[in-house]
Amino acid sequence: LGVAAGLARQFPAQLVGAYLVPKGEYSPFATALIPPDLMAKRLDRANDAQHAAERRFREIAGATGRALEWRAPIGDPIEAGVIHSRYADLIVLGQPVREQSDFTFTAELAHATLMESGRPVLFVPYTRIEQPIGSRILIAWKDARESARAVADALPFLKDAKQVRAVAITSDAEEKLRDVLVDKQVEGFLARHEITAQVKRIEHVRHVYGCRQCERTGEQASIITAPAPKAPIPRPASTPVTISTALAPGTAPPCGPRISGSVPTSAMI
Repeated sequence: LGVAAGLARQFPAQLVGAYLVPKGEYSPFATALIPPDLMAKRLDRANDAQHAAERRFREIAGATGRALEWRAPIGDPIEAGVIHSRYADLIVLGQPVREQSDFTFTAELAHATLMESGRPVLFVPYTRIEQPIGSRILIAWKDARESARAVADALPFLKDAKQVRAVAITSDAEEKLRDVLVDKQVEGFLARHEITAQVKRIEHVRHVYGCRQCERTGEQASIITAPAPKAPIPRPASTPVTISTALAPGTAPPCGPRISGSVPTSAMI
């Protein structure tokens, strides 16, 4: 919430807060078995939690002096989150915390928002971060649609950054003419927006070993591939949510926010 409020000041933007919580509905059969006084207490707790969240939103966001809007959509919270996100310029989400009881819900919400809203998403780590954000930015570049879209969406942040770096991973030890042209195109695109950045290519090669003597004599031999470097994120856990919050060491502050995916005139949190 503090990050979203800071961005609303920085860019000036309208700030929209959406109250999205897991559905706690009971089946009609279970509802009939629960005593009415317990159901009333459950509804009171839910209402109190919603009102407390709204008060906190208005207290923190109200200090920005920007226009505010509070929403508490009914129905499926995941679907509602995606629908409301489509009409904002930037979505600000907190990083799902695995140790919390609502991790499954928050991870599902973050994944759906990132993959289905069509809008840029800024993930804010649950650890403390410095304000303002975006003074140093790392672009993970690949000559593909996703990278081009993410860079274009992040232009307002890139323009305000003190330092911008772009890194591309290549599996070829020899730099090809196409790679050089692509790198220059990226640098030229950013330069036209008064952003100074240079693309650096990092070689990533897995060597393959064979038996030359066996090749000459016609003998059959096994071909051995060098083991792959250890992945920073285990493959089963590599979802858009986890990848979006992973940082390359030495190029950005630890646990810094990550944007995936225009100056915000409205930001939904």
